[in-house]
Amino acid sequence: MKLREIAHSRAGDKGNISNISLIVYDMKEYEQVKDQVTAERVKAWFAEIVHGEVVRYELPNIGALNFVMTQALGGGVTRSLALDRHGKSLSSALLEMEIEAESWSARRFSSFTKNVPSQIMQGDIFSTKEGIDMHTFTDEQRAFLLHGTRIGKLATVRKDGRPHVVPVWFILDGDTIVFTTGDHSVKAANIRRDSRICLCVDDETPPYAYIMVEGAATLSPDLDALLHWATRIGRRYMGEDLAETYGKRNGVPGELLVRVTPTRVIFEKDIAI
Repeated sequence: MKLREIAHSRAGDKGNISNISLIVYDMKEYEQVKDQVTAERVKAWFAEIVHGEVVRYELPNIGALNFVMTQALGGGVTRSLALDRHGKSLSSALLEMEIEAESWSARRFSSFTKNVPSQIMQGDIFSTKEGIDMHTFTDEQRAFLLHGTRIGKLATVRKDGRPHVVPVWFILDGDTIVFTTGDHSVKAANIRRDSRICLCVDDETPPYAYIMVEGAATLSPDLDALLHWATRIGRRYMGEDLAETYGKRNGVPGELLVRVTPTRVIFEKDIAI
C-alpha cells in the first residue's frame, strides 16, 4: 500500500534544508506509519537527492511526522539548477513509498479493492472507499474535445515527483480518451509506475475555453487495436488521404495504445467575458 492512500504531505525549505510533513487522514493509521516510515528509510528513499542527515520529529496529537533533511536542495534556492529548486515535489515523491497495510481501515480498503484491476487502483481514482467516481462526458464536453484538430496537453508524474507535459493527438471511444505512445517514451514509463494522468484541451480563440480531464490510464501492445485507433487518430489530425499512412506508421511493434478512464472533469467557457 502506498502512503498516499492513508496520508497527505507538504514540503517546505530553508537554504539547503528540506522539511517534509506527513499527516495521516485517520488517527488509527498513525502508529503503523510511525513504525514503518523511519528517518533511515526516508533517507534511503531520497538517497540520490539528500546528502545530509535526516531527522524525524513525531507529533502524535495531530497524527503527523516531520522530516528535516539537510543538504537536500542542491545548495539551496539561489544555487541550485534544479527545476524544482524549493523541493516542493518531494512531498509527492514521499507519498509513493510502499508500507505494509496493518490497520483495520487499510485492510478494509484492501478487501474492497481486491477485485479491482491493479492498473485502475494505481491511478487512485477512488473518491471514497465505498465507490468509484468515474466521469461521463456531456454532449457539450464531448463535442468540445472532438472539435477540429485540438491537441491535448498530457501531464504525467516522473519517479521523483516532477511533472512531465507533452502534446498528444487523441480521440474518444465513448467516454474513454485514446491515444498512442512509444513503448520507451517518458510518458509510457510514467504511466507504468503511476497511472494517474491529466489532460488539458483548450480553445485558443476569444472568448477562450478549456477542459481539464483527470483520469487513470492503461497501456496495451495489442497490434490490431493499435492499428485501428492509430488510423482513426491519423484521420482526425491529417485527413482521410493520410489516415492509413499514419495508422501503419504508428500501429507497429514498439508502440502502445493508451486508454484513459476519466475520473474528474473541469470545463470552463467564455473565460474572457
